[in-house]
Amino acid sequence: MRKIALFIAFFGLFGLYGAVGQNYVMHYDGINDLINLGGEVGNEVRSIELWFKPAHDILPANEERITLVTRNTDDQNGEFGIYIGFDFLGEQGRVTFTRQIGNTFYYIYSDKNKWNADTWHHVAAVIDHDLGMMLYINGILQDDTDPSTLATAIKTEMTTLGSWGDALIRWFEGETDEVRFWNRPLSASEIIDNMCDTLDPQQAIGLQGYWRMDEGSGHVVKDYSGNNYNADVFGCVFQQDTLCFPVFSTDLQINNLHKVYPNPVEETATIVFQNEQNITTELVLLDMMGRMIQKKEGIRGSTMKIERNGLASGVYFYILRVGDSRKHTGKIVFK
Repeated sequence: MRKIALFIAFFGLFGLYGAVGQNYVMHYDGINDLINLGGEVGNEVRSIELWFKPAHDILPANEERITLVTRNTDDQNGEFGIYIGFDFLGEQGRVTFTRQIGNTFYYIYSDKNKWNADTWHHVAAVIDHDLGMMLYINGILQDDTDPSTLATAIKTEMTTLGSWGDALIRWFEGETDEVRFWNRPLSASEIIDNMCDTLDPQQAIGLQGYWRMDEGSGHVVKDYSGNNYNADVFGCVFQQDTLCFPVFSTDLQINNLHKVYPNPVEETATIVFQNEQNITTELVLLDMMGRMIQKKEGIRGSTMKIERNGLASGVYFYILRVGDSRKHTGKIVFK
């Protein structure tokens, strides 16, 4: 993946950086396509990130699990995966993060259970040493968690994208990109800051496997982590696509963030930006864990205020967006 969307990056108190470009992604036909990441990269994992775009609408009454990434084992012990659930128990179309330790399965679910066709979504599954299993969708921490804290088990079975491991079932139809495995838990701020970025592996501590899908052709996708987990491609095809909120150029013309002031702030911060089309926007305020703590909807014009409302001192993140598409992120420090 190359960076293809305009976003906020702070240098000191604030600044702006952006780039637009083409990007290769991997397409799966939903019948027999998969990428084999190998039999070692799934060991002792604590964070998994990827982008996915379904080819068709996925609804709560989905009839079968749809795999994004999974390791299947013969006795199920040591399995893990991220998939979209079917009309069963608590799944019902939700992105599900699961793993098995011994005879016990652990599951956590996304808040959302409908996934529109031709729309990119970012997923991050994290196993924290103290807080256990957590799931982030588009950088926002989901409500469901589990206190299980062990990293994924050491096994030799292959981990795959697009199918249920070596079981060769529960196929995914659509596209994926920018897949990352980490041997440490990612923080909410790291997920938000890096989800639209191409990583420098030398600066990415704990990066275990990293597949950008940028080859454009062939039957191998390179692992950029430096650990040589190059992956074998079976049936999938490279396509050019843009992700990380591709509707930016036609949906919301916010071309520059002038300022956030004051920052640091005691009680009220004001954000000033360009919105020449007077598009209705939404502002979400997150804490360091990625939990949504404030939400403002139906905003028009080119200014908005963020109120402290009793928040503790510290760093917070905001996401300015239209619908489900993130347009800008930034940091606000409350004294």
